[in-house]
Amino acid sequence: MNGLSLTAILLLLLTHVGAFAQITSIRTGPSNSEIAEHGQLIPTVYYFALMDEDNSRCQTSERRPLVGAGGVNIMKVCPRTLAVCGEQGSCAIIQNKRTLSFNILGRVAGQDRYFRIEENGCRFGYGVNSSCLDPFFTLAADLNVYKPGDVIYVPKVNGMLLPNGKVHDGYFIVRDQGRGITGKGRFDFFSGFFSWRNQSNPFVKVGLRDQTNRFEYMRVTGPKAQQVRRNRAFPALPARPVATLPSSDEIGIDDLLRELEHDRF
Repeated sequence: MNGLSLTAILLLLLTHVGAFAQITSIRTGPSNSEIAEHGQLIPTVYYFALMDEDNSRCQTSERRPLVGAGGVNIMKVCPRTLAVCGEQGSCAIIQNKRTLSFNILGRVAGQDRYFRIEENGCRFGYGVNSSCLDPFFTLAADLNVYKPGDVIYVPKVNGMLLPNGKVHDGYFIVRDQGRGITGKGRFDFFSGFFSWRNQSNPFVKVGLRDQTNRFEYMRVTGPKAQQVRRNRAFPALPARPVATLPSSDEIGIDDLLRELEHDRF
C-alpha cells in the first residue's frame, strides 16, 4: 500500500476519536445524579471597571474621597468613578498618569470602604473568602442560598465563544456576592474588563444582561463539580484566565470610557 500503512491510518483515526471524546466530555452537561437543583435563573452582568480621570470632565472641586479601612481617605475621585466602582465592586482608576486598582472591603454607615489590589493580588478583584474573580466563569449569588464554591451549569452558555477564542463549557463557580442579588436562581455573571454595555461582551450576545430573560440552570455536585473547581483552580485563578481587554477591532479604551459617560445611577 502506498503512503500510510493500514495500522498507521487506524492509529490516526483512534487518536482523533480520542481527542473528540475528550472535548465532548468536557462540554457535556451533568448527569442526573449530579444535579442538586434545577430551575430558571434571572441574570445580570458585572465587570471590572476602568475609570480614566485624567481625561474626564470632572473638576478637582467635584471630587469626593475614596475611603479605606478605618475611614482613611485613600484619594479623591470623581462622583461617577465612586458610583461605578461601588456598583461593580472592583475597578481601576487612572489619575495623574498612574493606574491603581481597588476592591470594596465592606460598607460602613452607608459608605463603601475600599482596599488597594496589589500587583501580585487578584488582578480582576476579590470575591468572598479572598477568592479571585475569574472572568467569564464567576457568579455572584445570594450566600444565604448558595455557598462559595457551588458549581452552576447554564446550558445556554455551553458553546459560547470567549474573547480568547476558546469555547465556554457552561460551568460557573460561585465566588462572589452582590447587592440586590437575592434568592434562588438569581445570578450576576462576571465579564472581566468587558462592560455590560459592550456589545462584543459574550454574555451580552447570549442575553445575560437582560433581567427579563430566563435561562435554565442546574446546581451541580459530585465528581463533575470537583472537576470544574479543579479546572478553574478555585479559589485562586487558573494559569491562563480569560484576561484580554477588548481589542481595537471590538472596542477600545476610549470607546469604553465614552460608554461609562452615558451610565446612569
